Amino acid sequence: WECSEGWVISNTGWEVWTGSVEIMEVDNFTTPPRSVVRTLMDGGEGPPLLKENCTVMRGVDWNSGNEDGKDLYEKDKLEKEEQKRAAEKEEERKNAEQEIKEQKETENAAVETESVDPASEDERSDSCSNPIEPEVNEKKSDKSIKKKKNKKVVSKLPLGTVISIEPWNGVPAMGRRVRWHLTGEEGVYRYGGDGGCFDIMH
Repeated sequence: WECSEGWVISNTGWEVWTGSVEIMEVDNFTTPPRSVVRTLMDGGEGPPLLKENCTVMRGVDWNSGNEDGKDLYEKDKLEKEEQKRAAEKEEERKNAEQEIKEQKETENAAVETESVDPASEDERSDSCSNPIEPEVNEKKSDKSIKKKKNKKVVSKLPLGTVISIEPWNGVPAMGRRVRWHLTGEEGVYRYGGDGGCFDIMH
């Protein structure tokens, strides 16, 4: 009850303090931005422990430009998409030409059938019964070749490997040294530093 009444216990006796307390702002202090990941950490859903040799990529608070090689990834991805579109257009053109060719062959065959002597139909059917199989095999081989050509080549993601755990602004274990695979560059990035900012994620 002494504390609730404003009494302060002292070795030299009892003292009573009265008055008001005013809290002053700290000069030249900028409050660091609050990270989205920090909110998750407060709820127990934060990022996992990030050790050496773990694979990482840029996180929500990334502000280090293209050190990770994301610009190279986007450029390569765009080129592959353009190549894919060009290949699809070429495939459509070839299919259209093939359909026209088959249609013409069918029409020619129909004309020849009408002009054939009925007496020789049995001989012609016997001689043409076997060559059908090689055509089927050729079509199957063409399909397998097309499947191999249409195999999608995926661009390499801008990933990196954690080399060591580093301090950030004097606070231990708040940074990670990472080497990026695409560019070969190496740097120290925040992983909890500056009030809970995460430049990288696992």
